[in-house]
Amino acid sequence: MKNTKVLHLTLHRRYFDQIASGIKKEEYRTLKPYWKKRLTNPAFHNCDHYEYAYFDIDQEVFRQDYTHIKFKNGYSANSPKMLVELTGIYFGEGKKEWGAKSNEIYFILSLGRILKLENYGRAAA
Repeated sequence: MKNTKVLHLTLHRRYFDQIASGIKKEEYRTLKPYWKKRLTNPAFHNCDHYEYAYFDIDQEVFRQDYTHIKFKNGYSANSPKMLVELTGIYFGEGKKEWGAKSNEIYFILSLGRILKLENYGRAAA
């Protein structure tokens, strides 16, 4: 795959299983400086998340170079992994059944097709 930039993320098994089975269509990350630096353009790293409302969020704030997410469940070389299309990044409240807390705003990573699933010995639930 040329012109791809992959975001690498580690997941708990429950959420890995939900994505692998096609149930979970979003992944959430907290509005902390670490994720702000990874998911927004450098010009916005020092903004408070409330300031983002003043910008054209889709075009200016979020990094557009990530095209895929490589999820990993664990840290060993043979941990389950999957490559998933990243269809967008935005702000919002997540779904509780997918791991979000009520009334909390997150970076939401919108997931597309699963392109590759490795070392996943369990049938998708």
